[in-house]
Amino acid sequence: MLYGICSDIHSNATAFRAVLESMKENKVERRICLGDLVGYGVDANECVQLAKENMDVCLIGNHDSVAIKYESSMGFNPYAKQAVEWTQENMNAESVAYIRSLPYIHEENDITFVHASPMSPADWLYITDLEDALNAFDHFSGTYCFIGHTHSPVIVASRPMAIPKVLDEYDWSYRPTDYGLVIYREKALLQADLSGQNEVLVYEPDPYNYMAILDDSVIIFEYNLAQPKLSRVNLKDSQTTLLWEGAFVSYNSTGEEVVSTPTAAPGEVESNDAQTTGGNQTGINYPLPGTSTGTATGTGTAGQSATGYTAAGSMTIGATGDEVRKLQNRLIELGYLSGSADGIYGQKTANAVKSFQRAAGLTADGIAGSATINAINRDSAPRASRGSDSSYIFPNSSSVRLTRNDVLSIDRSLWPYARNEIYARHGYIFDTKAYADYFAKKSWYRPGGFKTSDLNAIE
Repeated sequence: MLYGICSDIHSNATAFRAVLESMKENKVERRICLGDLVGYGVDANECVQLAKENMDVCLIGNHDSVAIKYESSMGFNPYAKQAVEWTQENMNAESVAYIRSLPYIHEENDITFVHASPMSPADWLYITDLEDALNAFDHFSGTYCFIGHTHSPVIVASRPMAIPKVLDEYDWSYRPTDYGLVIYREKALLQADLSGQNEVLVYEPDPYNYMAILDDSVIIFEYNLAQPKLSRVNLKDSQTTLLWEGAFVSYNSTGEEVVSTPTAAPGEVESNDAQTTGGNQTGINYPLPGTSTGTATGTGTAGQSATGYTAAGSMTIGATGDEVRKLQNRLIELGYLSGSADGIYGQKTANAVKSFQRAAGLTADGIAGSATINAINRDSAPRASRGSDSSYIFPNSSSVRLTRNDVLSIDRSLWPYARNEIYARHGYIFDTKAYADYFAKKSWYRPGGFKTSDLNAIE
């Protein structure tokens, strides 16, 4: 059976119709949407209707959940919050009823479908690294699991050679053309031969951009520059042609034409998240899917920078303002953060969030999303505690090479902990709850600051 799977439509009816047309052309037999029909864009009702008419299965996503007021928008960035509030006011009763009918997870034909993570579908956990992905394998029974939510295409296999190539975390596109494979990785447009080898840098765009890969060229819109520009990169000879540079036109809620030139906020810290940005945005309506910038009406929320927010609207390193200060004050109250609340979401705050997430049984990614914010504000939120166990499974594993007999001398259930004990000595922060809980009880464990280069030859 040929499946057609899409996700994170975010009220972009034009893109959704194009996807549906492609499914039709390719004679797709079963159509699945992994959620987030709404949010960011303005075509909420149309996208819900298209899903209702064309999808065999549709799941609920976190933006859908907030839009129908299953949960609050706390933790969303200013643009995402503004967009979802607009969606709440403009969705019709039929759209709300349809979203309320959607499940969090679906299984069929040895395949699991979920918007966020099979570990806890309603908590909107992110799978952002290999450890998260490998942990997810324990939480679905079939052979395959399809996930949306992160806006980044990645393939992970639990067995080597199970797929021809495992895409890197930031491989947004991996498309064969007449001129070889086109790969877009975080800050680089590359070409490779059809085997995926011999990558050559073709163009290095600003990290905040939209990209359309055509048969013979790539169109790039770099919208975060002081003077936004539209370029075409020819795949045959790698020549770049500037198509447009400067202000662009949009329309406000009354249909009036507005000319806008986004500029970076003074002193803004650049983020590596290709789906976030900062600066004043004026006169433009709502963000396009997969972004949190460039199309939001107004000047944002006072005291907050859009830098430091994920595409789904969660606070992360780089965020500033009153919401960050509230979070820090609560972390201080619970004993996870020391010092004063300065309203700046730095590495120290991220580490405190991770510690709380581990204690609360959440994925420890240091990102303050809705699940984390809701958990941290509960009266029953767990308080920080220090470990008291000073023991090691292998006390000398950093200085003495272990033998096979050493390993066989302990219970097999301790093997994973013994292996990770080496990393824990150097402050590795574990996302896997079992490891995080285990090492949190060790008095010698000081999470944070891990570098692979710290490991010696024996380790």
